[in-house]
Amino acid sequence: MKYTEAEITAALHKVDPKVKRPTDEQSAIISAPLSPAIVIAGAGSGKTETMASRVLYLVANGIVKPEEILGLTFTRKAAGELAIRIRLRLRQLAESGMIARSATLSEPTILTYHSYAAKIVSDYGLRHGIDGDFTPLGEAALFQIASEVVAHYDEMDEDVSITAKKAVEKVITLSKLISEHNVEYSQVSQISCEMIEGVNALPGKLTLEHKKILEESRLRLALLPMVERFDQRRRELNSFSFDDQMAQASRLATEFLEIGEMERSKFH
Repeated sequence: MKYTEAEITAALHKVDPKVKRPTDEQSAIISAPLSPAIVIAGAGSGKTETMASRVLYLVANGIVKPEEILGLTFTRKAAGELAIRIRLRLRQLAESGMIARSATLSEPTILTYHSYAAKIVSDYGLRHGIDGDFTPLGEAALFQIASEVVAHYDEMDEDVSITAKKAVEKVITLSKLISEHNVEYSQVSQISCEMIEGVNALPGKLTLEHKKILEESRLRLALLPMVERFDQRRRELNSFSFDDQMAQASRLATEFLEIGEMERSKFH
């Protein structure tokens, strides 16, 4: 390598004395080979700084260009903090003279998982008949569609007691979970039945926790037909929620392998 992690840190320290030398564990992450890896790190362990330093190491040694890096996080706050830190450190490294100032004109793509999924759907959605400029439904619109489904559904099991408003909320929530986890209705039905059978087979008197599991499993089974109708209705209206984007992106990448190839050609 052209520069070691220690040399990069020293160059940064000259520009910003507040820059601290990484721990041995962080140093190993920063200078690790360009191959799949998993790092377990808790709160306050310096994840953002370590990831930013990893980017600097790759850029300074010419392994990748800033625009060839994709960073994904769970929250907008984390994505914003990481993007700001990387921009700052790249600028400081350019001020030290270790990299060309032109390297700061481009930057990595830092997004949340949902935002990246939305980008995939926007860029490649036409393969599934989804317009690139579609706007996901808001909560009010989802509630309206679910309310219509619940109001016209008259096959609810008599043993299940739930208000219409609560049923609407549960239908939306279960639909989101099914979509986000990319599972089939039949899978949810099967596991719910297994839960009921398992609890009923337990010896002795059922605890309150066991009764709660039974109640939730029976409710889920009762709601599933409404969830299916709710999702079918949204497909008929070509209306998708933010949570649908994860499943849509997953299906697109699975069915059309060239999508993965094109994304990998952009992000090394």
